[in-house]
Amino acid sequence: DPYRLLERNHYLSTHVGLVKEWCAQDAVAFSQLVDFTEIELERSRRGRAGLMKPTYTAFVVDSIARALRNHPKMNRIVYHGLGGYRWAQFEQIDVAVATELVEGDLDVAYASIIRNADQAGLEGLANTLVRLASAPGDDPQLRRLRRFPAALTVVLARLTGLHPKLWVSYRGGSCCVTSPAKYGVESITAKSSWPSQFAFGRVAERAMVVDGRCVARRSAVLSMSWH
Repeated sequence: DPYRLLERNHYLSTHVGLVKEWCAQDAVAFSQLVDFTEIELERSRRGRAGLMKPTYTAFVVDSIARALRNHPKMNRIVYHGLGGYRWAQFEQIDVAVATELVEGDLDVAYASIIRNADQAGLEGLANTLVRLASAPGDDPQLRRLRRFPAALTVVLARLTGLHPKLWVSYRGGSCCVTSPAKYGVESITAKSSWPSQFAFGRVAERAMVVDGRCVARRSAVLSMSWH
């Protein structure tokens, strides 16, 4: 036979339903080459002091969380209530981070929520990300995906958009962060159900103009897309 159908998969059925929600969202995106020199210096300083060296993702999440605190109008969703459309302002900074689970030949991507990300600090964020990477199957978000049949899970996920309280409980805040840098991706622009989506590729030396001179700097392309 020219093809064969593989076994039914709960994750596949669930994700297809969720991606249909993303397809209904129009998005605008931009990207910027960001100088990571200061991040590298801080990582080296921590290494010499015998401290944990936070990942690049920890630095990016920390920066985004503090920016959301300084620019609260970005920490909102559009709420469609009985009286029409209104802004729903979030009082705490919760950031969803794309996480990967590998089971056999199956790779599953899902979003884990970091609560009060602006207060966690670099070490707190780094420890959280390490814990997610080492035991992704223990994440409550993933356990929810497993609990119900795929069709019901998709319906329940969409219902979280009906009220800001449900959104905070099950989707976190206004933004999601993802980075497939470990796969060698140069840059990426992602789209999701969160109002703001940040993504960045691999950190590497690139030509940048500093003080009128072209120099090699450790950098990454950071993108932001929003509804």
